[in-house]
Amino acid sequence: MRTLIAGLIIMASALTAYAAQSLQTISVAESNVLINENNTNPNFVVLDVRTPGEYAQGHLKQSQLMDFHGEGFEEKLGKLDKSKTYLIYCRSGGRSGMALKLMERLEFESVYNMGGGFNDWSRGEFPFEK
Repeated sequence: MRTLIAGLIIMASALTAYAAQSLQTISVAESNVLINENNTNPNFVVLDVRTPGEYAQGHLKQSQLMDFHGEGFEEKLGKLDKSKTYLIYCRSGGRSGMALKLMERLEFESVYNMGGGFNDWSRGEFPFEK
């Protein structure tokens, strides 16, 4: 009986942790709102998963570069603070979509993927820097 109860407690804890995750794809307009709402929040990180060359051509202000195709990407990702909120983006949403799934598996708590990526961002009236 104790083993059954212990097993149920462990299962409930795992389900609660999974349910606490907030991982989703949002539009560039929603991303802009999220950035503006968190511009002074030290627990909010904008993560660019493009190549250094793509980053040099233009990127979101205060974004951190972590090349999805770079050596040790998953290991570097795993070293990030999983309790912070992340907005991730790439050129069009493909790499950041894969990074979102990886971050889910690594049990990050709050991650937003910018659908359409930097292509959609730069076509809009949204600020970026070079």
